[in-house]
Amino acid sequence: MKKQRISPASLTSPATNSHLKGLQQYFTPEPWAAALGAALPQYRRTLLDPFCGNGSLLRGLANDTTRDVLGLGLDPTASLGGPKAWENHAAANARRVIAHGDLLDLLPLLDETGTRFDLVALNPPFSLEWPVTLLPESVRNRQHGTISSTLATLRIAPTLLTPRGEAILIANDSTIERLHEKFPDDFTHVWLRLSIPSFYPGTDPSLRIAVLFLTGKPLEPHQRFREDIGGPVSLDQLAEILDAARHKHFSALCIDEPWLACRDSARAFLNCTDEKSR
Repeated sequence: MKKQRISPASLTSPATNSHLKGLQQYFTPEPWAAALGAALPQYRRTLLDPFCGNGSLLRGLANDTTRDVLGLGLDPTASLGGPKAWENHAAANARRVIAHGDLLDLLPLLDETGTRFDLVALNPPFSLEWPVTLLPESVRNRQHGTISSTLATLRIAPTLLTPRGEAILIANDSTIERLHEKFPDDFTHVWLRLSIPSFYPGTDPSLRIAVLFLTGKPLEPHQRFREDIGGPVSLDQLAEILDAARHKHFSALCIDEPWLACRDSARAFLNCTDEKSR
């Protein structure tokens, strides 16, 4: 697995209260990540998780279409998992890169190179504040001082996506509720807002988690949905709920996803044929 360091200084600079929170993270269990993936496009050639932790979220979302996986983490122990974690995985042959650093260091490079991803997984640190001076102007949105890492990540996510790419953002449900009330315009890219009891091992059962599913373009109100799951739910039940939500989403967009997949495959074949004939 290739490793690279972006900026050692970034380990402490982004969050104003990182010294209080340390590097504690909640890792999304891989089976839950896979179940959440039922609401996401099946074509996931390039994946990014800028808060990758132990890599379980990325491993749960990668599939047989995945070719490139990039994980980024502040914690020096951040990883995508060793060879055994990917053994017999559908994306076992994907190129996997782990970088130790901060998303804010990576953004200028992604922008300069025009790099975008088919799927971006986001589980930003809860209750952290970032200095707005470290963020692109488009993310600051005329704010001063500091900004919630969750809100900043919500604003950044659409800029990281390919034209048909999508993102998934996991956060504290009460935080999302508060941000939605204060900044409703920042949620226009969210096609599904899922509220669910915490699936993190060892957490308070009363804790609720919000999972946001985003596109790269703003949506009309009738194209945005919300699902609230009141009590415990099995992985199979969750996958069924999210699969139904995705069909509803595409019905609202008047899009047939299988047809689009066939169309894109045909275009790829024609482009390949055209290149060979030159």
